Amino acid sequence: MSEEQYIKYCEDIVKTSSWGGHVEIQALSNICGKPMEVIQAEGPSVIAGDEHDSPRLIISYHRHVYGLGEHYNSVVPAAC
Repeated sequence: MSEEQYIKYCEDIVKTSSWGGHVEIQALSNICGKPMEVIQAEGPSVIAGDEHDSPRLIISYHRHVYGLGEHYNSVVPAAC
């Protein structure tokens, strides 16, 4: 991705109804220092940040929810 494409991507996330995706999940994994497992109805789970040695955070991927299009949800209550 070029610098111009990256800037446009960031602007689209901020200024439109676009949702984050794998890039943001990987960034969140790195910030939290925890692997993130994305479970989905179709296909195998996807793991971001598997290099982190701590319990996984698990989220679910939904292709279409409430007319919002693609969406992610937590599958367990948040714990700090």
